[in-house]
Amino acid sequence: MANAPWPSSLPKITSDTFAYAPLVENVLESSVETGAPKRRRRFTYVPETLTGTLLLTGAQCATLRDFVATTLQDVLPFDWIDLRDRSAASYIFQKRPSYKQAVSGLDFWQVTLELVMQ
Repeated sequence: MANAPWPSSLPKITSDTFAYAPLVENVLESSVETGAPKRRRRFTYVPETLTGTLLLTGAQCATLRDFVATTLQDVLPFDWIDLRDRSAASYIFQKRPSYKQAVSGLDFWQVTLELVMQ
């Protein structure tokens, strides 16, 4: 079964509002009796986090909440893009999005996403 796609009614993200980082450190360093420490890779694959913010309307926030809670059941992967090269990519939500009112008195919200690239 294919993963759910990112909802088309939500805005496209851009690389200027999001950043990638490794989820875990991939280098293991061991002390030796003399000389420089030995270093080696811990894993052949290191998951990456994608973090950033979107500016959404109240209706778009409802779409995102429904997508995460109902469609993805908080744990299922979804398909989107890798912002670095625009290739297809799959993600899971590391945690539910957080919402902060962007403009007092208006229905605009700054939403912070924390995703893990699969």
